[in-house]
This record gives sequence, structure tokens and C-alpha cells, in this order.
Amino acid sequence: MARPKQYDEARARAGLLATFLAKGYAEASLADLEAGSGLNRRQLYNDFGDKRSQLLQAIQDFKTEVVGPILQPLEQSERGVEVIRETLLGMVNGADTPQGRLGCLMCNTSREPIAGDPQVGEQIDTFFRRVDGAYRQAIGRAIERRELSEQTNKRTLARFFLGIHVSVCVLGRAGASKAVLRDITVEALAKLG
Repeated sequence: MARPKQYDEARARAGLLATFLAKGYAEASLADLEAGSGLNRRQLYNDFGDKRSQLLQAIQDFKTEVVGPILQPLEQSERGVEVIRETLLGMVNGADTPQGRLGCLMCNTSREPIAGDPQVGEQIDTFFRRVDGAYRQAIGRAIERRELSEQTNKRTLARFFLGIHVSVCVLGRAGASKAVLRDITVEALAKLG
């Protein structure tokens, strides 16, 4: 019979995610991961595996807690242009918070050598495909609702908004002001009319 965990697993996982967001994979030391999770080395390895496995868990948590809530309106709403506008402006506001200044775990990790790991790389690719697909869905609804021309190229416009989405995350982490992020976003949204 497995012994019950003597710690708050959700808190430990949140600490791992926060550590990888703040430090990145390469720079997160075992001491950082212990401090962030509140667990000792043995607990970390017994319950979450090695550092790579801990990152994969953090990626899953990031997708559930951050990516899902941002993209679900684009994927599931009946709205078109309005939901794209709300999503991007919401990201600008989010990027101007202490948590938002840490950037996107997927974007941050994509710049590290660990991105060459097949499992990590697949998670990153899946993330970018999901973002692209979410914008494509919302653009398709906007065309159906006659908010955008039938001549609109969904593929290229979705990729453009994928670029804006990632730019807000990366520039937010780099310390760009909210005014700069808003100017970029407003100019991009002008493509929607």
C-alpha cells in the first residue's frame, strides 16, 4: 500500500512551475527546485522524477492553468473578431503583472537546449500548433459572421496573430512597457477592421 504524501502536491507543483518560469530549465538548480517546491531532493526525485520529468510536469501544469484559459475562448466561443481582440488585449494586461513578466513557459523553453529533447520539443510544437489553430478557428467564425471578408486567408492571418501572441509573451518577459505591448497589439488588431 502506497504511503500518503506528507505535503501539498498542488503547492509543490506550482512551485516547480514558478521556478522553471523564473529561472528556465538550464539555470534552475536542484537547490532552486527544492526551495520552489518545498520538497527535499529525495521527495522531488521519488515523486516527480529527474529534472527533465519535473519540467514535463510543469509544462502540463502550464498548459492546464495558463494556456487553456487563454485559448479556450478562441477555440470555443461563438464570437470571431471580438474574441481575438479580447484575448490579445487581455494578454497585454496579463504581461504587465509580476507573473506575466515571467513570460510563457513554452516560449521560454523553446529557446533552451532542452527544446531538442524529443518529448519537450513535441510539447512545444503542440503548443504553437494549438495557438495557431485557436486563432484560425476564431478567424473562421469571423468570416462566417461576415466580420471579415470571405477572401481572408485564414492560414496566413492566424500565423500573423500567432506571431503577435508570442511577441507579447516574449517582450513582456523582456520588460517592454504596457504601452509598447498595447501599441503592437492595437496595430495588429487593426487588420481585423
